[in-house]
Amino acid sequence: MAGEGECQSGASSRNKGARTSTGEALFQIVVERRSGFYIWKIFLPLLIMTLIATVVFWIDVKKFDWLLKIAMTMLLATVAFEFAVARDLPRIGYIALLDSVFLVSLVFSFVCICEIALVYLMHGAGRRPTALKLHQAGRWVYPVGYFGALLLLTVVFLR
Repeated sequence: MAGEGECQSGASSRNKGARTSTGEALFQIVVERRSGFYIWKIFLPLLIMTLIATVVFWIDVKKFDWLLKIAMTMLLATVAFEFAVARDLPRIGYIALLDSVFLVSLVFSFVCICEIALVYLMHGAGRRPTALKLHQAGRWVYPVGYFGALLLLTVVFLR
């Protein structure tokens, strides 16, 4: 095998009267990806944006407009961030870890909005104790579920 920057070629003779030549070049290109860029510039901000929605679970269910404003703002910010990141990345024909993390973040933002709507409807229907239990459960279910989904994605993609 040729070393870095070396090229090997060879010629062979099959018949006495005919000479054929075959050329072969062996190259070795070492490519190293610096994961720190992706972690600090993409994954950490996305993680923070998704977890900001967790604050809605500490706000009283009577303040439906504020609950929805926070969750919708984080959903829109995540979509805008995804467009900004996708513009600078190469287009590939398969789903990468980054694509999956964005999708999970969007799904969790959507689930948060659905929880807010459900709690509001339950509260309005006179089922305040049940609505409060559901809303308070979100304080731990949402972040634990999100981190669990990220861990599962990491295991699936990095195996």
